[in-house]
Amino acid sequence: MPGGDTDRIMLGGISTIVNELKQAQCFQLSQDISFACSDVLRSRPSSLLSAIDMIRSPYQRTWVEWSPSEREGNRDNFAIFEHEKPMPKRVGALIWTDEKCSRGFMILAWEHKDGSLMMCPLGVIFNWDSGDGTPVIEQYLTSMYGDTDWVKRTVASKVSWVRENLPDKWQRFDGDEREKAAAHELSVRGEIIPLEPFVPFLAEFGLKPGVDWYESFCDDLAGELPFIEAFFLLLNSKNSIIRQEKDNLTKLNKARARNKKPPLREFYVTRLRISRVQRNRHRAAGLSHEQAKLHVVRGHFKVRKSGVYWWSPHPRGRGSAAAKREGYMVNA
Repeated sequence: MPGGDTDRIMLGGISTIVNELKQAQCFQLSQDISFACSDVLRSRPSSLLSAIDMIRSPYQRTWVEWSPSEREGNRDNFAIFEHEKPMPKRVGALIWTDEKCSRGFMILAWEHKDGSLMMCPLGVIFNWDSGDGTPVIEQYLTSMYGDTDWVKRTVASKVSWVRENLPDKWQRFDGDEREKAAAHELSVRGEIIPLEPFVPFLAEFGLKPGVDWYESFCDDLAGELPFIEAFFLLLNSKNSIIRQEKDNLTKLNKARARNKKPPLREFYVTRLRISRVQRNRHRAAGLSHEQAKLHVVRGHFKVRKSGVYWWSPHPRGRGSAAAKREGYMVNA
């Protein structure tokens, strides 16, 4: 993309980002990991909040890539426009953090099915430091404009909006004040902002909140940070349920160098460590103290302070088996 038509339209912003991307360690999510992330990010907000210290980027520059078609369910607030957007073929996120890998911002890029590429000029700032619950929008605006009345009003308005609007994935907790409070705490730890390398482009085309093109870029980012957070939570869990295998392209890249071609990037390919995952079966095989009718519980992840654990499908309850069901619906 550097130097291409889109980069020229974006006044060189893409070239700046790509220079940082070259320093990143790269991860590719297999289908089972993508599904696992989709499951984990819909966990109880209070459980996710208790495990916030497990959400850390493995490197200061980390690139995570996946196929949207391989994950379960849609993103938050998906297709808020009149015409649904086409699903990209591949999506990648550059996570750019401080030395502690707990604060930074996420940059999103994607490939369409026709091979064309796009990078979002907006990004998401985040704060995973459990010792600091200050809304990131407050930190961001204060650092730019100081502690002015306008900043205070803007932050208050944003925090109020977040408190009153649960993300789609947590709508089922609308009547639970504890979960709503945890959802609010998690939500104010991330905020969409213009990326500095793209500010000239945004100014040139008058792109600002309320303008359709700007809002479309916001929609592209909706729900992507929680997906990345779920992956890091899985990656950093103490029970190590993810297996990482790094590509070895040494020979291929030597041949490419001789032919004056750029080297290919080596990725960590991530998969669920099935053998370790299934060890939890015996822990989940006990009968319910509620004396429920005998039934089968589907396999699911549980988020705890120490990380993410898998509960395999198992029987629960006493007495006669419940009537067989052909299927069931999960509201995500």
